Amino acid sequence: MHQGCESAAVISTACSIPCPTNVTLSTQAEVDDFGVTYAHCNNIGSNLTLSGPDITNVEGLSHLYTIGGDLDFSSTPLLNDLSGFDHLTTIGGAFYYYFQNPAIAVVNAFPALTTVGGNFVVYDCDGLTSFTAANLQTAGGVQVGLNDNMTTLALPSLTTVSADFTVYQNNVLANLDFSGLNSTGNFYFEENNSVTDMSGFSNLQTVNGYFDITNIPLLTSITAFSNLTAITAYIQIEENDAIANLSGLENVNPLLLTGVHINNNPNLAVCNIPGSICIYIDNGSLNVLVANNANGCNSAAEISYACSLNCISYTTWNGVSWSNGVPNADTGVTITGDYTSAGNLDSCSFTVLNNADVTISSGDDLYVKGKVDVQSGTMTFENNANLLQFSETVPNQNAGNIIYKRNAQMRRLDYVYWGAPVLDQNLGDFSPQTVTTRFYTLNETTNSFAAIDPALNDFVPANGYMILPRIIFLRR
Repeated sequence: MHQGCESAAVISTACSIPCPTNVTLSTQAEVDDFGVTYAHCNNIGSNLTLSGPDITNVEGLSHLYTIGGDLDFSSTPLLNDLSGFDHLTTIGGAFYYYFQNPAIAVVNAFPALTTVGGNFVVYDCDGLTSFTAANLQTAGGVQVGLNDNMTTLALPSLTTVSADFTVYQNNVLANLDFSGLNSTGNFYFEENNSVTDMSGFSNLQTVNGYFDITNIPLLTSITAFSNLTAITAYIQIEENDAIANLSGLENVNPLLLTGVHINNNPNLAVCNIPGSICIYIDNGSLNVLVANNANGCNSAAEISYACSLNCISYTTWNGVSWSNGVPNADTGVTITGDYTSAGNLDSCSFTVLNNADVTISSGDDLYVKGKVDVQSGTMTFENNANLLQFSETVPNQNAGNIIYKRNAQMRRLDYVYWGAPVLDQNLGDFSPQTVTTRFYTLNETTNSFAAIDPALNDFVPANGYMILPRIIFLRR
């Protein structure tokens, strides 16, 4: 017969003892005695703190269903059995599991726990490799950080976090399961060096506050956030070395945003996300900070331009091959290595970087919806090669070192009709040995050619010019 159950009188006496409201247990003996003295108590009205170097199990607490305040494991280095909390359903305050609980590497406990009213904290537990609370549904906040050896964090039934959700500085954390999470307050996900994707958050719909993904060096994709529709503060994507595309944010309501911060992501080239970032930036909204990303996402102006093109995919030529297949009319093209065309080429936009030399071969056509932007290097169109730009809404303000070659058969006393597709080409420099009185331009009002001073005039786009070649050209 268990102690405390020897007789009706003993039971009656035990039941008359008031249940405690604020409990600190510092030894295993105190834990065991609590189970005897307060076996009739299913509830602790306030806080329960476990802090003792010899505590190994919590079987003396197996009768608890609710804790009105905090549950605090602050320093229990020998604790190796949490099954005493198998009946615990509710913690009214915070859950603190932190500092030197090395005896349990894998925590898969608290099977009945559904509610934590305050913060759910797992912090600075170097011996911890995995933490699972399978049935927790709501928490006032989540703070998981500085767990150097934790690879797995699973709260799959958690649906609502009313305050901050913060997961940070867990160096080997790679497996995340928050598949039930629907809404949270501020979302901070920072400095988790082994995370490659965010698939554990596939059902997140609402962030009531900031959405911050910072310094996740192996993160390549955030497409898992495709169900996210509401962020009520700013989006911050910063210092993520591998991410190349912000697809996954297309369903976020831009009217709820208060800012967009996209900085120091060296491979991030695709920020023109329709329906969210594009609308927010194009509306001239405040608090837009964009810098030090890859070409195409290096400023608010670049994002706005890319939004206007609506390129669907992107590919890069590195001098040997395309990173994402041969481009088509909906593909943004970046050239980082020397390239010579071997046929026609379609693109949505065309950018040259890394001092690459690009040659469009004779007879080939380059089709570009937007502009040609030679930021470094050269781009040469050989004779009979053509640049065809066909957008009716996007200005084609080409820039950089672009050489456009044309061979013309010119004979003495024959005029040749010209037009230049490049800026700042002076008429006199174009044909320096033509006498200055033999330059003409078409007057569209009179439909006749009128003389023009070659020294004072450059080619004007879409204007036609008539120029007499120098006198030494062949006779007929």
